[in-house]
Amino acid sequence: MRKSFLRWALFSLLTSLIVLINSCFSSDEMLDQEYIANLVFMQGHLVVGNQLRTEGSADLAKVHLGHPIEEQYFLIKKEIIARDDQPFEEELKEMYGIFRAYPSHEKIDEYYRNIQQKIDTSVAKVLTKHNYSTEVVLAVISQLLFQASIEYQDSITKNLVSSKANTVDYKVVELPEYQDSWGFITVAKSLVEKSMHVDETYSVILDEIDNLLEFLPSPNPPSRPDNPQIFRDKVALIQEQYLSKYAIDSGAITY
Repeated sequence: MRKSFLRWALFSLLTSLIVLINSCFSSDEMLDQEYIANLVFMQGHLVVGNQLRTEGSADLAKVHLGHPIEEQYFLIKKEIIARDDQPFEEELKEMYGIFRAYPSHEKIDEYYRNIQQKIDTSVAKVLTKHNYSTEVVLAVISQLLFQASIEYQDSITKNLVSSKANTVDYKVVELPEYQDSWGFITVAKSLVEKSMHVDETYSVILDEIDNLLEFLPSPNPPSRPDNPQIFRDKVALIQEQYLSKYAIDSGAITY
């Protein structure tokens, strides 16, 4: 336990130092990383919301489909315009409005596809500019996995099964956070897959992400989820081995 905590603390310290160093040097690349991260975090919420909606869980989908338009888009609205990318604010508003009134309306699928296509196009535009460099892609992956780990930990607590036998298992107490974790890992996997044609290094990261998805294969948690400490340690190890030199100023990103 102590060793894993020290590992996590070391990674957090390294991340803070890298962000501090990066802040001393104005860089196009750093701004691009922040921009992509904001876009893919929105995708994470949308992926979860749409998955739950198509499964018939409209009540659970609501918080995720509403999050991008209520808490995220306005923060990068000017940046989207400045980069001459396609805005999708109106599609987000209209999709969410229709969803709240008619969760199964076929028009939602059309809006969802259009929004995701616009986000993908904006992300690809930046990645192409940098030739899908590991410095850009893995910085975003690092942030996605880091936040997914936080969400997973926040969603699960110990559940004392037997005080006599001192038996403990775990249960999900914050379902939206658990689902966010699934969404962020899912879009991280998608981003790596889209980058693999440039650098085979990404195949190793993809294997690690697949291992993480074994903890939460869907946005619907198992009755007995895994110890969040194990999940956190796995993410910390991935960060330590592959991602520790990449970092983004998380203050510029909304989750």
